[in-house]
Parts: sequence; structure tokens; C-alpha cells
Amino acid sequence: MQNRFKFRVWNQDSKKMVYHDFYIDCDGNLYEENFSDEGWDEGVFLFDNGIIMQCTGLKDKKGQLIYEGDICTTHGYVGEIKWSDDYSGHIFKHLDADGDCSLSGCEPINIIGNIYQSQELLK
Repeated sequence: MQNRFKFRVWNQDSKKMVYHDFYIDCDGNLYEENFSDEGWDEGVFLFDNGIIMQCTGLKDKKGQLIYEGDICTTHGYVGEIKWSDDYSGHIFKHLDADGDCSLSGCEPINIIGNIYQSQELLK
């Protein structure tokens, strides 16, 4: 059984963000979808030293997909996109004000970086 979601992975060794078509099996293992002329080949594409971030399914005002770990602006605030069990979904966590809000209630959103490649935005 496969669950299909969009992911990206921050590879801590190469210091690069990797975007691929991934899926998670029922054991929670991350695989790369690998298609060839012979059909589908299940090649494990796990990152021993990687950080997996799920896509929220929403897009920013420029049409870019929003992922966990993105640093964004909305209504004059800067925040990070995170998962929240309290909200049962992704949230906009304010960096320069107290509180956070459900991601769907924070539009319009503009991605300005991510927590791995744009750490200066977190200050």
C-alpha cells in the first residue's frame, strides 16, 4: 500500500534541497518513484542524513508549492510553516509576534526562503 504525498528532503551531507516524486510505504520508509521503459522499479532512496518535509498542498501567491520549513510572509508578519497536532494541520508560526494561525487562514502567503538555506531570515 502506498501513500502519495509530495515531499522534499534537506540532504545534510550535500547541503542541498532534493525534490523528487517520493512515496511512503506502510512502514514509514521513504522511496523514490523510479520509472523506466521496463516499468516501475522500486529503488530505495532513503537519506541517512536527511530531513523530510511534507508539502502542505497549498501554493503561495506566486504559485509555488508550500512545504514544511518554508519561511513566509503574510499580512506584514514573517513566519515558518510547521505541522501542529493542536491544529491537526500545517500552521504559520509567527517569528516576530506571539501566536500562530492555521495555514489556510493566513493567505496571501509569500515564500521568502526556508529554514535550511535562508537561516538569516529567522533572526
